[in-house]
Amino acid sequence: MTQPYDPTGTPGQPTPPPQPPAGPPPGAPQGAPHQGPPQGPAQGPAQGPPPGWVQQGPPPGYPYAPPQAARPLTSSSSRVLAWVALGAAVLVVLGSFMPWVNVPFLGAVSGTSGDGMLTLVLSLIAAGVAVAAGLGRAQLAMFAVAGIASLIALFIGIYDLTNVTSGMAELEDEIFTVALGPGLPMIVLGGFVAVGACVAGIVATRKLPKA
Repeated sequence: MTQPYDPTGTPGQPTPPPQPPAGPPPGAPQGAPHQGPPQGPAQGPAQGPPPGWVQQGPPPGYPYAPPQAARPLTSSSSRVLAWVALGAAVLVVLGSFMPWVNVPFLGAVSGTSGDGMLTLVLSLIAAGVAVAAGLGRAQLAMFAVAGIASLIALFIGIYDLTNVTSGMAELEDEIFTVALGPGLPMIVLGGFVAVGACVAGIVATRKLPKA
């Protein structure tokens, strides 16, 4: 097939396609701006984060719940009740060493000569647990142990106080009389206060939300 003759081209090569006119297209109004082909490099896809950028928080689509405030493990009321139980236990300790009865010609008989040793040990247990409850987590078990120890000491104090007062009534007409010492009333009073504080502490601890 014979190629058309091109006086400006190279013989043997096809003629290049015609270029569009540089001016406005035919029929365009006078003075209208001519829209040529876009200038500059083509816009690519959106660029990612700059180098060194660190994403804060969980990735998109990750289930995320806002942090909740820490739940209290103890309350101010339970701590106050623990210190009240401690003070009552100390009162039982002192009552165990104090005279329980005053016998003429024999003098004062302290509680450690008899059941006072039991009330002393029980009150020391209650005092130690009350300190732990006041300084740390006022748990239900702490108040329960202190309450049981104080309750046993209270029963011992009431039992001995009843025996002493009944013996004093029988010896009223005798030559000598037996007087009641301060030890037993202190044990009974301290036992009542300690048991009440421990029961109230158990109620206050049960109302706390679980961790």
